[in-house]
Amino acid sequence: MQLKLDHLVWSSPSLELGVEIFTGLTGVTPVYGGQHSEGNTHNALVNLGAGCYLEILAPTDGADEGDEWVAFCRSLQRPALYKFCLRSEGGLKRVVAVLEQHGVGAEGPGHYARARPDGVLLEWQLVHPQPQRYGSSLPFFIDWLISEHPSDSAPCGAGLKRFCWQHPQARQLRPLLRQLGADIEVVEAAQAGFSADITTPAGGVVTLT
Repeated sequence: MQLKLDHLVWSSPSLELGVEIFTGLTGVTPVYGGQHSEGNTHNALVNLGAGCYLEILAPTDGADEGDEWVAFCRSLQRPALYKFCLRSEGGLKRVVAVLEQHGVGAEGPGHYARARPDGVLLEWQLVHPQPQRYGSSLPFFIDWLISEHPSDSAPCGAGLKRFCWQHPQARQLRPLLRQLGADIEVVEAAQAGFSADITTPAGGVVTLT
């Protein structure tokens, strides 16, 4: 099994704020991706190269405040890296089996969708690990089925130079990532978190956390 880094989730209290800050940092303007089918969140996307993208995720005006991601976004003063997603092609049941071998329960695969502004419907399946053992910073897992990958229609110009996952249990997480075939850097830290070094068209590097 070989999993790839699919996307980073940069959560924001509003989509307008996230787009404005990212554009100011990099000179690349994210494109609106659409509203998710449950109606709580919508996004804007930027291609980071190598089949990976940044998703700026924010609540919609009528979002359910009881939703976990909505509550987190609303609690922020400015955008923050909240999650990352690993991509599998037809192997989500195997992902669940590996998680369970490492004592991590999982929900799914569940089916999700959103319509792009141009009317194209994207559909995918997700597996969400349960947080009891390693906390909420665990990645979630996606299979895009037959849908076009979102990075293909997202604006280019920014690039992912380095992504790092900080976690108090990094030593225990490394064998799990190896068995999943996921080449993700995870380092020991007092608290869980993420950092992403993003290259800009002007040749600079900005760090998102």
